[in-house]
Amino acid sequence: MDYSEKMRQMMRKIEHIIESDKPMKFVPDPKGFFVIFLSDAKIMVEHFNASYYHGAIASGSSDLIITGTSAEKLCHTIISRDLVSDLRHAAYLGRELAKAEMCLKSGKKYIQDG
Repeated sequence: MDYSEKMRQMMRKIEHIIESDKPMKFVPDPKGFFVIFLSDAKIMVEHFNASYYHGAIASGSSDLIITGTSAEKLCHTIISRDLVSDLRHAAYLGRELAKAEMCLKSGKKYIQDG
């Protein structure tokens, strides 16, 4: 039995299959925001405490920079330091850090949200 047939059999057993949702609108994380960039052959993740006014950043100050070369390890550090409170924000950071790691390894330029 090939992989496709195994998948079809598995799909028949699943009661609910849903389509992925469209992206949700931006909701600021009360714990702040991050600026991600590459420098000195490392991924730099700068955390900012932020004040929001009507959903927009009113002010923010940098309070921490985390450095590394592994998106996974950077994510673990961000979570263990309790720097995110919103699951959407954590998912976004995971995607951006994975992109930053790929750019670091390939020598390509990384632009956050790019």
